[in-house]
Amino acid sequence: MLGSDSRRAIALMLGVCAVGLGCTRNPAPAKWLKPAKEATADPYGAWIEITSDDKPVAVLLRGELLSIERDSVFVLQQSGEVGVRALAASPRARVAFYDGKHGNTASWTLLGVVSSVSNGFFLALTAPAWILTGTFAAVGDSKAPIVTLVTSADWVGARKYARFPANMPSGLPRRLPVKR
Repeated sequence: MLGSDSRRAIALMLGVCAVGLGCTRNPAPAKWLKPAKEATADPYGAWIEITSDDKPVAVLLRGELLSIERDSVFVLQQSGEVGVRALAASPRARVAFYDGKHGNTASWTLLGVVSSVSNGFFLALTAPAWILTGTFAAVGDSKAPIVTLVTSADWVGARKYARFPANMPSGLPRRLPVKR
């Protein structure tokens, strides 16, 4: 049976794990992104969220990344409207290009912690090991598919995540069907 100190320590570590996982956020809507193995075959662009540098931070534009050109970024918003933003007026953005499935890692971590109850005395070693490594792995999985764009070089490098990486096709209508 676990002593009260052991239970408190495990509860504290689980709390740290929950806080660590709660702080990670993918800007894309749920189920919008494909898993990593399927993302390269997806004809759509990555999800982009352009924000201001103001405090509090305001979202200026969000949606599917259509194209990044020399001076502008084109985004297909959820309304179907194509939003355009000058790169000079877009100080910061986050691009999510696949679903990191960090929830799966968190689930395996929780299962590992629960299964370590069968370790008896060694629970004091195995449960914290599961909690710490699982938390770091899940946070890493959630941040891996997200690129932060700040400098002009970052924006140029992010073209590969756009639906039209070479440039917007001429004559493309300003209203398009949205991926469902």
